Amino acid sequence: MKTREVIKIRQTMTLQELYDFMQLHWDRERYNDFIIGKPGAGAFTDYIMLPATARCAVCIYPRKDKVILAVMTNSNGQVALAGSLMLGGLGSMGMVAEINGLAVQVNGLYAAYLESLFAKAGLLSGDPKREQPVIPGQSDFAAGGKTGNVLELVKFAPQEARGISILSLVLGILSLVLFMTGIPGVLLGIAAIFIANSVLKNQGFQSQAFAGQFCGKIGLWMSAIVAFIVIVGNLLPRLNP
Repeated sequence: MKTREVIKIRQTMTLQELYDFMQLHWDRERYNDFIIGKPGAGAFTDYIMLPATARCAVCIYPRKDKVILAVMTNSNGQVALAGSLMLGGLGSMGMVAEINGLAVQVNGLYAAYLESLFAKAGLLSGDPKREQPVIPGQSDFAAGGKTGNVLELVKFAPQEARGISILSLVLGILSLVLFMTGIPGVLLGIAAIFIANSVLKNQGFQSQAFAGQFCGKIGLWMSAIVAFIVIVGNLLPRLNP
């Protein structure tokens, strides 16, 4: 899943046409209501907006032969980012984690549902690429029971995963601190990414695992550059006796 999902359709829609299509087909009880507007200050155009997290919204807009769903910060998110910048970036990791963790999951769920609507209407270009989510309570809806909501499907890692998530964070930080060692830093970065992915992909979102993945990637690249310089530096004298 990504912060930007693209659905290819057979025709080009205006924003109003897309809004009218959603008004006709969208299940507001299971997939939430939507409005046309700007997610926050500085937005230059209107979007169809759906709720995602406390500080993020999923914004839908048409382009030529496609519809795009993107995670954007709302007013609360913009305030959080601005406050983080004033503190020298302190706290930005939590905001980045919310965008790339929870909000991205919601974006993927909305994209799968919208794609299914286009497919049923004969507007989808090609075959569906996403599996439509099964929302808790759907089977009871026909019998008069209360249906669930798509936001209930956002996956959080269980508390048991916190220990291994912290381990990935520790390894990621070590890969940053020890990047000058080259190969050891590379190995620590790979280990941090591998452990973090095991949580994020298989168990759900955990902020420490996301931070460990982030630090591990930076540490891996920095260590790889140092390792490359060291290896090349050792080889050159041998090649030029």
